[in-house]
Amino acid sequence: MTANAYEAAMAAAVSGVGIMSTGLWSCKAELESGVLIRVLENWDMGDIKLYALFPAGAASKTVARSFVTHLVSEFQKQEQSGKAWPP
Repeated sequence: MTANAYEAAMAAAVSGVGIMSTGLWSCKAELESGVLIRVLENWDMGDIKLYALFPAGAASKTVARSFVTHLVSEFQKQEQSGKAWPP
């Protein structure tokens, strides 16, 4: 089965229909509760490229840039700590 919606993939995985590929942070509660189990632990989907698009207008650009700067900082902390998901 393939799905292009996270909710559909999660529902299928929780129902036992198959497996899904997702970031650990997005299924933390399900993993901790035992609803899902992690399989293929040695499999690595590799790095992805992440882009930020800013809307026109100075005010919104400042807020968006601040948010992106915060995300970059959090991703760097996560990478340095070796933790699978954000604090």
